[in-house]
Amino acid sequence: MKFIAVLFTLMCSLFSFNSYATLINCNTQLNEPLKYVGNSTDCAISSENNDKMNAGDDKDELQVNVDGFFGMNTWQFLEKNGSGKKGMISFGFDITNYKLMAVFKGANAAATLPSGFIGYLLDNTQTSFTWDTMFSKNGEPQNVSHISFYYIPTDGGGEPQCVGDCTSVPEPSTLLILSAGLLGLAAKRRKLIK
Repeated sequence: MKFIAVLFTLMCSLFSFNSYATLINCNTQLNEPLKYVGNSTDCAISSENNDKMNAGDDKDELQVNVDGFFGMNTWQFLEKNGSGKKGMISFGFDITNYKLMAVFKGANAAATLPSGFIGYLLDNTQTSFTWDTMFSKNGEPQNVSHISFYYIPTDGGGEPQCVGDCTSVPEPSTLLILSAGLLGLAAKRRKLIK
């Protein structure tokens, strides 16, 4: 019986999964979401309240990569700036060879709608973008705490190139097969002991 308890504890520690944030369609929490950021092409909301720099299992991933914003997980941090209820974003370099994302964080995310932080994919043929706060509380506009900018280098403006470590990650089904094998071995051992 002690063996089964130890095996159960081992199995639980092997398969304790982190609960990662999920992406929420902007249209579910915002009316006309692209109107808030001029020249944006797409929008997504994370169920996380913070665009952490130390997310994931190893605490060395960007939250936007853990979430897979816009189907990509190779975003690199560029800078953080901007706050208030409206502003303008300008880039001092040629942005045509980059995918760019602006991530807006509400000043008090727990008390505002939409909840979580919001990523906007920016049109890389434009060099400046205007923005208005998309956060509100009881119908009143709320301040943006900050805007974080992320980029992915592209090949001449095409699809993203691999940035950093691009090794494949084993799927959860591999872990399930491993656990089934371990359970089978435990059952066989128990049968042999009897």
